[in-house]
Amino acid sequence: MKKEEKQSALSEIAKIKKELMMMRIKVSSGESVVVKEFKSKKKAVARLFTKINSNKKVAKV
Repeated sequence: MKKEEKQSALSEIAKIKKELMMMRIKVSSGESVVVKEFKSKKKAVARLFTKINSNKKVAKV
């Protein structure tokens, strides 16, 4: 993964995490939130972290 791709992935993660936090705030204040959308955002964050971490080299023992 190139450095630019990694930076864009990290900025995308930050954006999605901010959206997730806003959804959590809405739920705590009593508003209804679509659970499917919440799950999909969490999965998107996990996919981006996996993409970033997959390029790290595993140390040989």
